[in-house]
Amino acid sequence: MKTKNKCLPCLILDGNQYIFNCLNVDPVRKNDDERVHCSFGENTVQFVLYLDGILDEDCVINKDGVIEYHDPHCKHCFSHDVIKKSYNRRKIYLENGISVIIKVKRYLCKKCRKYSQVRLNGIYEDFCNFSIKMKNKAVELRKRVWDSLRNLSWTFNVFNGINMSYETIRKSLLTFDGLYYVNTDLKFSGYAAYDVQWIRIERKWYYRHVLFDLINRMPIAELISEKEDSATTKNFIKNSIKPTESIAIITDLKPGYDKIMRELGFDHQHCTFHLLLNINEELREELNQMRKEYESNLKKQNPKLSETQIKKQSKNMINNYKIEINEYLSIFYKLFRKETYEEAIKYINFLKEELINFPPILAKYLKKKFFPEYKKYIQFLKKRHKGKLDCTNNQIENYIGNTMPKAHKKKFRTLEGIFNQIMHQKDGWIEKRKQELTN
Repeated sequence: MKTKNKCLPCLILDGNQYIFNCLNVDPVRKNDDERVHCSFGENTVQFVLYLDGILDEDCVINKDGVIEYHDPHCKHCFSHDVIKKSYNRRKIYLENGISVIIKVKRYLCKKCRKYSQVRLNGIYEDFCNFSIKMKNKAVELRKRVWDSLRNLSWTFNVFNGINMSYETIRKSLLTFDGLYYVNTDLKFSGYAAYDVQWIRIERKWYYRHVLFDLINRMPIAELISEKEDSATTKNFIKNSIKPTESIAIITDLKPGYDKIMRELGFDHQHCTFHLLLNINEELREELNQMRKEYESNLKKQNPKLSETQIKKQSKNMINNYKIEINEYLSIFYKLFRKETYEEAIKYINFLKEELINFPPILAKYLKKKFFPEYKKYIQFLKKRHKGKLDCTNNQIENYIGNTMPKAHKKKFRTLEGIFNQIMHQKDGWIEKRKQELTN
């Protein structure tokens, strides 16, 4: 049986080396140019290349320094009935930026009558001078920084001395197929957060659905779809989390979420931060309407007042009213700082009794939109969820903002491009999280 010869017939080389030189002359025979003579003697050459950077298990080097298959075959029809021909010279770049020319064997298939040459599978792709390992450095960089293709090309030029094209880098970054990801390595804790990020590509809106583990602080699943409807949300969560693992989930206040989460078996917590945002938005609209009515009445009662005087008086009135509202809002906010679910229920009853003393516009909102569903906002205080379920969506908002900031999501032109970038940033997030857990 033919043995694998992984070294050239040169005494000074170990079993894992391959010789070459920079003048593109025959790397096997003696070089007559005195400029490349070395101290090993006149029958040796100047440079040594380690085979692990080029060869795989299917390739060997013959006595003439040509890389050939250990088991010759045709790459087109995979027939083993081939004729050995001469060799081609192929230029490749090493990881330190040095370019070398290697010899690769050519074959003619007797079956399909097509020519082929040795392929360095898993190390160098066809028609590419850069190794897969070298191109993967672009992926590693994208996990940590938001460099453009131009900056990544400059990085390779500075540290490796090579000029890698933007297109080569762009293709190397497309490592993930599809628009759906699920973290199969994660052991889900049962406590999740769900949110949607809007993405606009080529003047069309798409939606990034994200599930996040609150205890492990890692992404569970991600999806980019054309819809944000209830069916898409339900199917995404159902396909990503097993029914037996569903304990509790936190979302924003979008209508329809509560019904979906109940059907999927979750205890549903509404984000208290979004509640406060909604209260402030509602109060802002009411205060603007109140200001307009006050200015109109003031103008009718005092026609001699100038616009500046009217606006000044209305501003003072609104500011005084805001001070009163903020005092009662601080009383309301104390609800979410209670230690137990029972204490929160007692405080809810206290707020209902004191509602008559609240500013009318604040009392109106609480009576209409908060008290009918107040239990959804204090699920995190239940004994079984204490310390596990958050009261806000801050964790998933932080993850979304780090993996696809608002300033960057407008730069992408394809769904594949933006999803692969999200996946690179996601991998970087998971690596950092694993380091935190091990340290």
